[in-house]
Amino acid sequence: MKRISLTEGDFTSRDALEILTAYIHVEICLYHRKMETEIDQEVLIRYTDSIRRLQKILFEACAYVDKSNGTVRLISLVEIS
Repeated sequence: MKRISLTEGDFTSRDALEILTAYIHVEICLYHRKMETEIDQEVLIRYTDSIRRLQKILFEACAYVDKSNGTVRLISLVEIS
């Protein structure tokens, strides 16, 4: 297993939201691109469910960050196995 630290630090609420939105947007775009060529209905449903899950995560993260005053700490760790 390999661990990669993408983000670690304190950010203004605005910058934190920009970073979180960018991370999630990349994955949503990946699913959209895959959906353009996919014909299997079950796979399309999985991609759609994944997009909805990511949108919910972003909505919840935005609500949490909006409640903070000033700065928030972001730690983003990716595990590759």
